[in-house]
Amino acid sequence: MERITTTYRFFEHPLSLRTTYTGIAPVDQGLSFLVTAFMNAASGWDAGFFVFLGYFLVSFFAILTVWAVESCRERNARALTRFTYIYALLYQTVGGAVIIPIYYLAYLYDTSSNSYWLKPRTIPLPYAKALLPALIIGYLIPTVLIFLPYSAPDMWTTQAVVAFWQPSPWYVDILIWVFAKLYSGRSSTKSSSPNRNSDIPYLSRTYLTSFLVTGMLHLFMIYLILFSPNPEHSFSHMFLNPLFYSSTQMSMVQGMHGIFLADFWIIFVSSLVWAYLAIWDLKRMELADINLRTAALLIAIGTVAVGPGAVVAGTWYWREKRLIEPEKEKEG
Repeated sequence: MERITTTYRFFEHPLSLRTTYTGIAPVDQGLSFLVTAFMNAASGWDAGFFVFLGYFLVSFFAILTVWAVESCRERNARALTRFTYIYALLYQTVGGAVIIPIYYLAYLYDTSSNSYWLKPRTIPLPYAKALLPALIIGYLIPTVLIFLPYSAPDMWTTQAVVAFWQPSPWYVDILIWVFAKLYSGRSSTKSSSPNRNSDIPYLSRTYLTSFLVTGMLHLFMIYLILFSPNPEHSFSHMFLNPLFYSSTQMSMVQGMHGIFLADFWIIFVSSLVWAYLAIWDLKRMELADINLRTAALLIAIGTVAVGPGAVVAGTWYWREKRLIEPEKEKEG
């Protein structure tokens, strides 16, 4: 990595490293380092690594969706999980395998007190409306742009798009705030106040969109693994082998593939454990009557069938429905 960022060339491939993105030298230096890592996949030099990175980043859309929802929830106003922009800074620089499990530990700390569950479940309506467009524009579209073919020499455009993608979790936070302000301005002209659960249709739409995007991609991955004649599209090549390459024999591409794979497995295994613990929380607080072994089995089956991202989004969709039951009973 250091050799590439000092010589500005990928020494295993005839490709120059782009070093100017913003015109601010310290920022461009940091972006060049991140672009160096991502271009080993985004370049397409290894077809399996290219597809894997797309699966990884799009599946993360579900994690980001749930984090965004929780950051807007009224009961999380002073919670450690509120400040997603801080976690985003750290997982984009230090690494998701380290920071994302720390977020989940913060969630467990926040929700461990019974008093947490007495606070309002709701998300202010302008923020509920802002979530889906902010997530799509701020994260999903920049992610898809990485994998489009461009005609610029030396993959200049691809490198620029990879650099542009790096702050995408912050784009989401900023756009949520901007869109919420716009929606607040519109709603202030209306005299009638929203009911307690007016956020639910918007949250359901957000969860279901995340579920469909990540689930459909997972089904495509299953098809590719089963029917592609390219050995680089095999499950073992994309999701296992690079973790076990000898460090003295692996190429730069194989080494980066292994690093991204370690991130992937730690992030999504911890996310599935988090989803299970979220279900356990509801059972503990008598908000859901579900067998925990059944929940674990459904999470495992769902992970194979529709992917870990869709399982997390689906869990939060189900969870939201359980959270509003006590409110419905009070209104009834």
